[in-house]
Amino acid sequence: MMALSADAVTGEFPVVKLETATVEQGLIAATYRPVRPVAVPADGESHRATVAVLDLASELDYVTAPVIAPEAYLRATATNSSEHTLQSGRASIFHDDEYVGTTMLAVWAPGEEVELALGVDDRVRIERELVRTSAGRGFTSNKREAGYKITIANHTARDARVTVRDQLPVSRDETIAIKDPRIDPRPTEVTDLGVVTWRTTLAPGSKGEFTMGFKVEVGKGIEIANWRE
Repeated sequence: MMALSADAVTGEFPVVKLETATVEQGLIAATYRPVRPVAVPADGESHRATVAVLDLASELDYVTAPVIAPEAYLRATATNSSEHTLQSGRASIFHDDEYVGTTMLAVWAPGEEVELALGVDDRVRIERELVRTSAGRGFTSNKREAGYKITIANHTARDARVTVRDQLPVSRDETIAIKDPRIDPRPTEVTDLGVVTWRTTLAPGSKGEFTMGFKVEVGKGIEIANWRE
């Protein structure tokens, strides 16, 4: 006959906890003391033992630079909220139950924030297209105009926080002038090097559009190499 405890009869079961080592943080080193001795075979091979199991909060978002590649990269930003200084080494990355790949982590101090790349998510579609272009010649200069539209579609089942980056041309030559930049919607940031950044949140099944245009005036006899359209 099998005897049942009161917890089993009522349907309440004790929570199983994984025992981990305690840490004593010194000035230049940390000492981990397991709850019980860990047997390590003396066979000259490497072996693993659980020192700590950490549950660190993270935020997911997407980063894309469609001027370089029309892909959305899923990114996790996590903070080491534990008392452990995590040593450098190779880490396996999973998104939910899906294996993404491996990455190398540097030493991760308590309270420090790191970004982890989780790969391309094909459910967030990116398209960048040239929607306007023109070229003309004047007495003293040649003129060119270009306009682009970026479309982002969220085909995931949750809100997608997306950081979009593009670039306006920047002239370092007095014979070349960049005029009349037009950016819509208003960007979150534009750097001195012309890097344009938008940040937006797209609901499931929705799209976002971003447009950018500019004019370039070039002095007579000046050729622009690698003009990108």
